[in-house]
Amino acid sequence: MKSNIRFGPPVSLTLSAYYVGTPIGVSTLFGHAPGLWGKESAAGWRVSWHFAMNLLPMPLVMVATMRHLAEKETAAEAAG
Repeated sequence: MKSNIRFGPPVSLTLSAYYVGTPIGVSTLFGHAPGLWGKESAAGWRVSWHFAMNLLPMPLVMVATMRHLAEKETAAEAAG
């Protein structure tokens, strides 16, 4: 599922850049970031956006991994 979610934005940005002339997506503020802030700041926004979107799920993944390992350990103790 996550790979499908991660597949959509690059395709959208590529196709819109090719057919419209500017990449259009949330990370580019729907194509208006360069006009609002200039190219350099728009690139910084895009990098920050991707950093935040990759950082936000990390605590959820850590908690899920810790719970899984704890359940696995409990099951091993009960079996053995």
